[in-house]
Amino acid sequence: MIGLKKVMVNWILLTVLTYPGIKDLFLKDFFWSHDGPFHVVRLMHFFKEMMAGQWPVRLGTNMAYGYGYPTFNFFYPLTYYLGSLVKMMGVGFGDSIRILNILAVLISIWGMYAFLRGHFSKTASFLGALVFMYTPYRFLAMYVNGAMGIVLALAIVPWIFWAIDYLKRKRSFLAVAILGSLGSLLPLAHNVSLVIFSLPILFYAILTLSAEAKKDLELVKKMLLSGVLAILLSAFFWFPAITEMKLVGLGSGVAANYKDNFPTWKQMFYSPWGYEYSNPGTERDGMSMQIGFANIVVIAIGFLISLFTSKSKKWVFLNYLVVCSLMGVYLMSPSSLWVWDSIDLLKQIQFPWRILMVTTFFSPIIFALLIDLVKNTPLKVMFCLGVIGLMMVNNRNYLRTWERIRYPDTKFSDPLLFYGSTDIAWEAKPEWVKIKPYFRGEVVNKLEKVAVGEIVEGNNPRVRLATNSNGGGKITFNLFYWPSWEVKIDQQKVAGDKELETGLLVVEVPAGSHSLEIKIGQTRKERVGNGLSLVGLFGLMACLAVGNKRNAKMINK
Repeated sequence: MIGLKKVMVNWILLTVLTYPGIKDLFLKDFFWSHDGPFHVVRLMHFFKEMMAGQWPVRLGTNMAYGYGYPTFNFFYPLTYYLGSLVKMMGVGFGDSIRILNILAVLISIWGMYAFLRGHFSKTASFLGALVFMYTPYRFLAMYVNGAMGIVLALAIVPWIFWAIDYLKRKRSFLAVAILGSLGSLLPLAHNVSLVIFSLPILFYAILTLSAEAKKDLELVKKMLLSGVLAILLSAFFWFPAITEMKLVGLGSGVAANYKDNFPTWKQMFYSPWGYEYSNPGTERDGMSMQIGFANIVVIAIGFLISLFTSKSKKWVFLNYLVVCSLMGVYLMSPSSLWVWDSIDLLKQIQFPWRILMVTTFFSPIIFALLIDLVKNTPLKVMFCLGVIGLMMVNNRNYLRTWERIRYPDTKFSDPLLFYGSTDIAWEAKPEWVKIKPYFRGEVVNKLEKVAVGEIVEGNNPRVRLATNSNGGGKITFNLFYWPSWEVKIDQQKVAGDKELETGLLVVEVPAGSHSLEIKIGQTRKERVGNGLSLVGLFGLMACLAVGNKRNAKMINK
């Protein structure tokens, strides 16, 4: 009981010490940031679609000024699934995103502490988690960019690393289920973060396996099983996102040119804090892209020590941490342009400074390792105080939103914002659409040799109306044609098509009187993704069942 209290003291103290960094999140309603308003608006649409029965949510039927927009088919949906759960507690949409930010930060810090405790002392783990909390990029993502995907990814990644260690220790199917489940959350949280962290996670798993004194095939199989489980569970999102990407603007290019957004070496060392944007070039940037003074110091010291330390397990681990950190720094620099030009996948990151996630994550681990390496107590105290002091001085002005004003949900219901695309370049607009989207008016755009009765608009069905035609006709709807629109005439499915001149949905109507209905369905690729995730869910349940059965046997013994 005393041991449990001591453990809880560390967790509680760590939680309390996060408060200065998140105090501005406790003000009611939501603040303005680069992407923050977009997330609130997306959550409004997502929640409405979910309540109307669309599952998984892929298409915002009222987005794009009412033409319909498949944004949730391509942009990390975890924010909106979790945000909808918070919304169900009776709070507003802005408050839901705000509360989700708070929870994500706490889970992030707890995850880092849990991971560090598997390797280092309580003091080293505690201070490492504290540096992870107070790193400039966390506040840039949260208060300046409003990048919910990155905020969630920083909460998930430490737990993935912890789960790899947990699987190594337990070698159980329960551990397989935990690692697989956590791994599946990363692509749902943020596509870009998956690109950034996939190799470091893979190499850490390999490092964990290679640390075994002899080859452990059981552990290898369970690691692979966890990976397969993660891939399957998240397939409902990534499979259609990848296979249908060529149908939208994302497939032909990215919204921001990576060549225009490399930070300079000076900006990575220090750049003034600001709440404006990253602009092309380096002279007009209105935000900071710094790694952090404390983070730079520990990476530099870690690098120097890695050159002279003996080849022990800690030396191998330190080298892994330093290499990941330095590779992150290099890939952010203009010197790495040739790498970006050579690897198409990197282009999806768009802003090289997003790789600050790497230094944000790995430098606190290096710090914790260095604390335990220093055996001289006075030197250890001086080192810790120096790094923590640099951390406090560096972040002292970053722990707040740019204004104290908070906006109610009505602010985000402004028609131009609410009915827009919620992205900067209409990346999810179908490639065949040739009109400039704006408020569309009536849902029926054009009638050819057909008359219609009362038109009923909703979420799902999106449109319901009666038709009458002597010899057959055609209706053009003010809806972007998208393969998942399901058209029924007299409850029988018929094929919709796209108008070549506009890219709008066209339906041919037979002669006579009929009822016509347009609903949101699923494309074949979306159904394949759903099926793969269903297989993953059964696999997860099987791992849990086997794990519980084995645990019961051990208890009975």
